[in-house]
Amino acid sequence: MSSTLYNLADDVLIYTIAFLSVPDILLLRQTCKRLHALTRLRIVWTNAFKLDIVLNDYPFSLDDNDLEHRTRHAYRLASRWLADTPLTPKSETTFIGSPVSEIKFVPGRQHKWVVTVSKGIWSVLTIWDITRQQKCSEWSSKGAVFTGVKLNADPESEASVAVSLSQRIVLLRLDDGILHEIRSVETDLRPVNITGDVIALSDDADVSKTLIYNWKTDECAHLDDVGDNQHDHCLQVVFSPTTILVVCARSIALYTSPAQPTSISTHSFGWVDGASATPTSILIRFQSDNPWASELNSFELYSLLLSPNPHQQGIVATWSPSMHRCYPRQAGNLRMDPPTRPRHGPTLGGARWMRNAHRSCLPRSA
Repeated sequence: MSSTLYNLADDVLIYTIAFLSVPDILLLRQTCKRLHALTRLRIVWTNAFKLDIVLNDYPFSLDDNDLEHRTRHAYRLASRWLADTPLTPKSETTFIGSPVSEIKFVPGRQHKWVVTVSKGIWSVLTIWDITRQQKCSEWSSKGAVFTGVKLNADPESEASVAVSLSQRIVLLRLDDGILHEIRSVETDLRPVNITGDVIALSDDADVSKTLIYNWKTDECAHLDDVGDNQHDHCLQVVFSPTTILVVCARSIALYTSPAQPTSISTHSFGWVDGASATPTSILIRFQSDNPWASELNSFELYSLLLSPNPHQQGIVATWSPSMHRCYPRQAGNLRMDPPTRPRHGPTLGGARWMRNAHRSCLPRSA
């Protein structure tokens, strides 16, 4: 190791380290005790996070309080995504069971549990343990077909899964791989999102209605102006601590998130073939009657800019989506999935599109 580098003052070394990539910082850490201690300082990883992650628009997790771990994970994810070589799985697990129509990881459980939905004469919900490579439990309502299955974004919530049938929603608790029915709610609506004790409910009608329902207190609020236009059905609902973002087929709307939500602002993109949103951004693919239209061959990423009201603290005065980036893609039919983790940073998050022949298109989930 160069004695010149070692003899630099700490503040000069910290400034110099800011020009290194994340892998180089980790290599430098291994050279001596002094540099090992310096590269553990928060200022080092604050600089690395700003320069290597934020400025490059790499996605990152907001729920990771360890700044070094967050930076290293985001850098590793981006490096894998941008690599020319295809990704290879670290492990492969085969489960023997009925053909599945949906497969989901249970949030907050270290990706230990997987939920699958099988649809035959009636629907079956199955919990699998990846670490033990075995089926843990099943749940079904005999003779009934599921119209929707949503996993709770809050891993600490009592209700882990919301399953909608034709005229009711069943809430299930996941306890060490075993599903227990804890509540049944009579409704013809389907769950769009469940976070904690709050469920966003909607239907598939041309002029849809969207409700915010607290299943523990039975409080319910109707979101006005959502889906008022014909064929403007609800696609996605995103909760944040202060707002509720509702994404519909032809518009998006922002609401305050207390017990009685009030409309803040709405915006229309026109006809949307698909959308995937986080509280700070939305990625969309437009729909057109012209199959050769150029907009069908691209995704557009918009930042959702919130401007505070100078007269009322905490109240948003203006809200205007601003196009951040356009991503070209190959033509073909696509199926869009919402972000697998809605708490990602203000970039692509975990949005994913799948096209036929089992080939994924930009962007995809990690």
